[in-house]
Amino acid sequence: LAVDKAYKPACPRVLYKSDDDRRVFPKMHLDPVDRKHVYMALKNQMMRVPVAQCSEHKSLKGCWSAQDPFCGWCESENSRCSFQDDCLQPSAWISISEDSQQQNMVSYQVEKSNSGEKITLTVKVHLNVHRTGSLTFACIFLTRSVNLCDRTSPSPALPRCSCLFSSDQLPAEGLDVTVEIRVGKQNLTEKLMLTNCSDITGPPTSALCSQCMTAGCSWSNDACSWTPRSDNSDPIQDVCRLSQSGMNYSEPVIFSIEPSVLSFHG
Repeated sequence: LAVDKAYKPACPRVLYKSDDDRRVFPKMHLDPVDRKHVYMALKNQMMRVPVAQCSEHKSLKGCWSAQDPFCGWCESENSRCSFQDDCLQPSAWISISEDSQQQNMVSYQVEKSNSGEKITLTVKVHLNVHRTGSLTFACIFLTRSVNLCDRTSPSPALPRCSCLFSSDQLPAEGLDVTVEIRVGKQNLTEKLMLTNCSDITGPPTSALCSQCMTAGCSWSNDACSWTPRSDNSDPIQDVCRLSQSGMNYSEPVIFSIEPSVLSFHG
């Protein structure tokens, strides 16, 4: 069972499946040497089973989507999903990031300048890269096959790349943008629909909040705005969870339990 640092579980995976009905003893022991295997006692046999099946994932996106902290993408001559110590130096090993609660490997946000003349589109890849070396990282922002960004856009720096363009280029009906991202030898393509954040209005519901943040805007004070998000902002599902039917609900608090005496014998 893969879990993140907050012990939030991902989808469980079968590490070993017996082809008969032999009894399996409940205790498993982690290999103290490589910490990549567990020892599992069967009735008449001891099995050494890997804790992850990294080799099943054939792409960077597939490796990331497994959300397995043991697996990462090894940028070697034969790029593959592997354990970190199986990825020999100086190859980069790309794993899930610290903010592993993210549902997508790529996220984005938009911000309007104080003058309102410029819009900054920032794309972030949620990856943790070990031994970067000369790892290639580049982004191209296209709309109708034409480069969207102006010359003042900053150079990409892992894990972010930004594109500055005139606010006049954002029509009322929205703007389709294709972002081509290169991480090492891997190419990623993201299709985005940019919307004027000020046009996303209505009763402050979780659906409107999700629409706002999915568009790259910010949700604050029960409204959608161009206000930039902080680097430590919560995932969309957490921000919008409290916006229900125009009201914010706090976590429930238990003040008392009745009866005060409980029986454990039914």
